Amino acid sequence: MADKVVIWSFEKAFTYRTCMHQIYFIKTALKHSRRAKIWIGLVLLFKIPYYTISRLFGNQRFFNSYFKSFRNLNVEEFETYIKEELSGYFTHHLNEFVYPKIEEYKSLGYKQYIIGSSPEILLKHIVSRLELDGYIGSILEQKKGRFTRKTTQRIVSKSEKKKAFQNLLEKYKINSHNTEIIAYGSKNTDSPLLKLANKSYIVNPQCKLKRKAKKETWEIIKEKTIPYPYPKIITFNFYLILKMWLRSTKGIYNIPAKGPVLLIANHSSYLDHYTIGTLSAFFLKRRVHFAAKKEHFIKNWENKFHRYFGAIPIDRAAFRPSSVKNMMEVFDDQNILLIYPEGTRSPDGKMKTFKKGFLFLQQKAKVPIVPVYIHNAHELLPKGKIVPRFGKDIEVIIGEQISYEDYQLNSENEDQLMEMFKQKVAELEQKTLKNN
Repeated sequence: MADKVVIWSFEKAFTYRTCMHQIYFIKTALKHSRRAKIWIGLVLLFKIPYYTISRLFGNQRFFNSYFKSFRNLNVEEFETYIKEELSGYFTHHLNEFVYPKIEEYKSLGYKQYIIGSSPEILLKHIVSRLELDGYIGSILEQKKGRFTRKTTQRIVSKSEKKKAFQNLLEKYKINSHNTEIIAYGSKNTDSPLLKLANKSYIVNPQCKLKRKAKKETWEIIKEKTIPYPYPKIITFNFYLILKMWLRSTKGIYNIPAKGPVLLIANHSSYLDHYTIGTLSAFFLKRRVHFAAKKEHFIKNWENKFHRYFGAIPIDRAAFRPSSVKNMMEVFDDQNILLIYPEGTRSPDGKMKTFKKGFLFLQQKAKVPIVPVYIHNAHELLPKGKIVPRFGKDIEVIIGEQISYEDYQLNSENEDQLMEMFKQKVAELEQKTLKNN
């Protein structure tokens, strides 16, 4: 029986997030200086037209700038960053048809591989997250534990892509004469890969490749990425602003990629829900709804502002049926709800006693709980202030999800369960203090 193989060309065909979108992450990955992050963002803002125009005249000039971005980064630290943050970002930004296709090919017994211009140090963690079978990418030169701006293997031009295909066959011992090969590409440089396959698909192709596809009878797929919950420019700008104060984010991918989920977090600043909401929108492309006191919805402009960003009015004095109904609708729509079990902000950052409403809600909705801890937000924007302090940083750490099936709520164990969940959030606090 012949082997069955799918080869995905990474940039554009597999994920809409191209190398251009990686540069900001690469340059700011291991930098904690707020001034450096602002400067890098401004420089890239002005360089984007240059990058865009340079791509029109070939990939070589652009990739010289791209690989230069890695210069002097600590290899070990950067790989940790890729594993925990960047690889997850890309696996949540695939073209919309890719997820179901991956699962379909798995069920049919296909082995799946990625070929991309991106470094192998990134591709291997994406392959691991998606449980694919292998990869071939560019290899960055290393000296004394740091990257140089050079590469020992590049996959940019047509000839390099063809060589990469041959290397893939050799590395994974694939006999091309006895293998059904399906290939997905999107750029003209993918042509050699597409020609060598038994069946080829091109995704959102450029004009030149589209004309070639008609001659070669390659199937054309017009596909969009999964949209952000807010306009892209708002999502990106909010993240770039947040990044000026955000020292680190850990565990963001503990929040499920789909389905209803209840987040419980400590609450010490008015920025808490916008911090978590921005991270979820940017990394997961998921909107976070949050419970807010009904007094925030009296004025017309305040009502529109809060509802746009996912706020749900509740009466803090009593857990009323109308409040429960509004929150249950979030779960019915397969969305995320954020609740602060303390009920109000802590002015000194110390967690107060948890109230039992979130337990009742989880048991009624039968959704998983994910604990969240936001460190130092009360210092960044204290209660009563409207302008964040520039000398302060925050950290966000997200714990593993807890199934509603792991416990049963009753009148006898309410206090015990509330203390258990408070302890789950407190454990995240201890991790941030340990890292500091």
